[in-house]
Amino acid sequence: RYLGPRTQDRGGRIDILLTDTSTGAQVAIENKLFAADQENQLRRYQASLPQAQLVYLTLNGREPTGFATGKETTCEGRVIRRLSYAEDIIRWQEDCRSQAAATPLVRETITQYINLIRQLTNQSTNTNMSTQIAEIVLRDKASLIAYFELKQAESAIHSKITDTLRKQCDEIAA
Repeated sequence: RYLGPRTQDRGGRIDILLTDTSTGAQVAIENKLFAADQENQLRRYQASLPQAQLVYLTLNGREPTGFATGKETTCEGRVIRRLSYAEDIIRWQEDCRSQAAATPLVRETITQYINLIRQLTNQSTNTNMSTQIAEIVLRDKASLIAYFELKQAESAIHSKITDTLRKQCDEIAA
């Protein structure tokens, strides 16, 4: 949805804007899959849509950067709700699938969408593989400790990869 000319403080394009026509309530969704945050992006959206609840939707529920908000996780004192495809959208789609049980085409389309989200969020759709990974992790104390260390480092690893890719893109663009 076009919110007006993009300036430092207002405007731009929000990915999805839901409006309840009876109450006027709004939910504005910034859908971040593989795109970088834009400068003051979320702050501009909040200023342009002062009554809307702003949702920051990412693959894994990461926090928006200060570059996008101009602050930590708020814009103008209003909290930005974070949602993830990995948990929130999959859970919602699983609820939708169970309600669509009597409509095979809809049910199977939702199942394909869930499988796509699992691929994008690196969630195994193969139960056998997940079981084997769990067995390896639980085989001995050292493997379990390594698993927890890796899990704690996930955010730092993601940040390092993202920083490296941004630098490489900057070099290519220069």
